[in-house]
Amino acid sequence: KNLEKGIAGDYLASYGFPANTQLTGTYVRKYDSTLVAPWLWNAQKKVFLSTEDEQSVQRKAQYVVDKGIGGTMIWELAGDYQWNAAKGQYETGNTLTTTMYDAFKSAAPYGAKRSTVTLPTDAVNIDVSFNQFALGDSNYPISPKLKITNRTQATLPGGTEFQFDYSTSAPANAKDQSGFGTSIIRSDHTAANNIGGLKGPYNRVSLKLPAWQTVAPGASVELDFVYYLPTSTPSNWTVTFGGKSYSLAGDLARGTTLVEPGTGTNPTPTPTPTPTGPTPTPTPTPTQP
Repeated sequence: KNLEKGIAGDYLASYGFPANTQLTGTYVRKYDSTLVAPWLWNAQKKVFLSTEDEQSVQRKAQYVVDKGIGGTMIWELAGDYQWNAAKGQYETGNTLTTTMYDAFKSAAPYGAKRSTVTLPTDAVNIDVSFNQFALGDSNYPISPKLKITNRTQATLPGGTEFQFDYSTSAPANAKDQSGFGTSIIRSDHTAANNIGGLKGPYNRVSLKLPAWQTVAPGASVELDFVYYLPTSTPSNWTVTFGGKSYSLAGDLARGTTLVEPGTGTNPTPTPTPTPTGPTPTPTPTPTQP
């Protein structure tokens, strides 16, 4: 802000500049309402400085309120500022933090639901994990192994369908290279760009075990999963087989109950046997001669 106003702050000496330092050129503030971004441009020095100020932060805070998002993350609190009238300069302060606070204090409670659709209340013990991410020059497209492990007492038949969501921060073009027919069945953001923010949170994926593929209790299957930009961990999983859909226990969806497929009952844990040791040999009591 001091550069924008042509002020050489008295703190410059702390950074090794002479006390009589003068600014070269003029730092002109620019603003793009589409990007919601201000910046400074010094034509004489050909210097570009990206900034945040009250106008941009207020717009972003209002976006958070309108979307029911939980809040904002501040990259560098020391970048906040306030005007010191006595010294005639900007200094470290809380102008931008206060701008966000003023927007949030009257906002409705934020949306705390992870899923945008109703998930089944019965959950089954099937694990999913993403492993073996390629490194170096092989790390794009992003292509981990998706491992599905059946920890239920039922065999997953061919055609078993898994669905899950991943964030629209990655494009809606995920696929697999293993014959599981991965496809995007719903995208909440279908615009050609992200101007004005993402229109919705998720891309929903469907993939199915090949007709010949079964997964016995305790067994696993892997597929090559491919996506093209980093995204948060996939969530809101469902699995459908035997004419019924279930949530996955590991997804920790609220309001779900762990059951065995087809029975609707809680799985019975395997009892842990009580350890038994060898029968001790009695020690003879010594006798007096």
